[in-house]
Amino acid sequence: AVHATGGGSGFTGYALGGAAYAGYTITATHSTFTGNSATSIANSSFYATYAGGGALYANTINATASTFSGNSAHVTGNAKSAGGAVYGGTITLTQSTVTGNHAIGGHYAYYAYGGGVSGREVKLDRSTVDGNLSDGSGGGVDSSTFGCYDSTVSGNHSADGTGGGAQRSEEHTSELQSHH
Repeated sequence: AVHATGGGSGFTGYALGGAAYAGYTITATHSTFTGNSATSIANSSFYATYAGGGALYANTINATASTFSGNSAHVTGNAKSAGGAVYGGTITLTQSTVTGNHAIGGHYAYYAYGGGVSGREVKLDRSTVDGNLSDGSGGGVDSSTFGCYDSTVSGNHSADGTGGGAQRSEEHTSELQSHH
């Protein structure tokens, strides 16, 4: 188990994974990630900034029985933030909770995606995504492919009104199921 509190990655340019960054895979079991941040600061000599995964950033993220709360991905200037708590390519959350996280945009707040989770493919299995905020779209989840199995996505907010609970990019798929 990992218990990461108050970690941060922040600098001019790219800030990824406030608690942990991996080029390939992160696996978290019975772990807690609270109050971490990825903060990218724009300046006059570096225009493109990006912040992703207030707690975790990786190509593949698998979290089981884990909690992500009070994390943020934050940018200043003309930049993009994604995944207040978790950002990656393929993300699977099993029996996990994502609550009270925030994707904070800069000058163009609508470039903030996924207050809780943002990834190319997101799967929730018996998990809860609740009370997250995105300054742009996808208050709880932002994803191209989204699967939600016996999970709860509620009380999330997107400031631009697009996908308060979950947003997916057009021409991709969503699957919502309840197992009995």
